[in-house]
Amino acid sequence: MAICKAWISLLLALAVVLSAPAARAEEAA
Repeated sequence: MAICKAWISLLLALAVVLSAPAARAEEAA
């Protein structure tokens, strides 16, 4: 189960990293 939690946290971190530039682009536009 620890591996599953690690994958979930990794995917959440990746989603945050990918969504951050998009949010900044929307604010700039």
